[in-house]
Amino acid sequence: LFGSIGSLLVFIPVLFQLSPDYAFGTFYCPGWLLYVSIVYSLMGSVFTHFLGGILVPLNFMGQRFEANYRHAAMEVRNNTESIAMLGSEGVEHQRLTRNFDLIQRLTWEKMRFSKHLGFFRNFYFLANDVVPFCILAGNYFRGQITLGTMMQIMGALGHVQNSLNGFVSAYPEITDARATIDRLWNFWKAVDVGCKTVAESTVAKKALRASDTEVLLCKDVRVELPGQRLLWDCADFSVQPAERVLVVGRDGSGKSVFFRAVAGCWPATGSVAMGGAKGGGRASVLFMPQRPFVPAGTLHESVAYPEAAEKYGAESVR
Repeated sequence: LFGSIGSLLVFIPVLFQLSPDYAFGTFYCPGWLLYVSIVYSLMGSVFTHFLGGILVPLNFMGQRFEANYRHAAMEVRNNTESIAMLGSEGVEHQRLTRNFDLIQRLTWEKMRFSKHLGFFRNFYFLANDVVPFCILAGNYFRGQITLGTMMQIMGALGHVQNSLNGFVSAYPEITDARATIDRLWNFWKAVDVGCKTVAESTVAKKALRASDTEVLLCKDVRVELPGQRLLWDCADFSVQPAERVLVVGRDGSGKSVFFRAVAGCWPATGSVAMGGAKGGGRASVLFMPQRPFVPAGTLHESVAYPEAAEKYGAESVR
């Protein structure tokens, strides 16, 4: 980019000065070669975008399909034993094949439109070598410029054209970058929406005072399923230090969802206070999920999880 700008700053005055006074050897127009170069490059850029603009959504969809395929493959890898025990290899093979077929079909579409764009770009750049001779032929045969002057004009015009044609030259890379930026922007918006949902739709959490006797206190907790089915309404719940509480209910009554809401992982209303005399708020309470997770790492990191490994020394871990 900076090289193109520098080349324009150097060769535009040269081209303007060397341009014949008569455009195409017929009417008076000083510096007309510069105007022709700009119009020619603009036309090339417009046609390039017209033929290759479809590559932006295709590249976007390609990244999405490839991510879906990788996710499906990782699911198979992480659940190989369950798949083998259930005998669902055929179903998983069909699912992976379906995702791969989407990638294959999209690749063919990208190849088709890239071929059209490539044909035009090759024609455009080959025309760059012929068009200057055609537009200067009238001036040369009328004796308005010499052969040496025409070669000087051709050199300056070539530098200006190469700088102005940067958009056409880099268009495939621009479409890839545009698709990546669009995908990252959508991801950023999704994260922003998720943060707002967590801030606005989860229970209000606060730390208990040192004078409070409970370690967990829930008041007026209301929990619904996405289909507006009410599970819990105005639920109150408290746990004293060293107290053991067993929540019993039939399957699907919302026991797990209630604790997800208390932990702040499920949309709900109400208030939750935790911490007790030791304080600490949410950080002092450990919620055990139904499917425990320990990240891959050293034994020290696994023992300290979910805290950072640096928080505990080697003696504490032992």
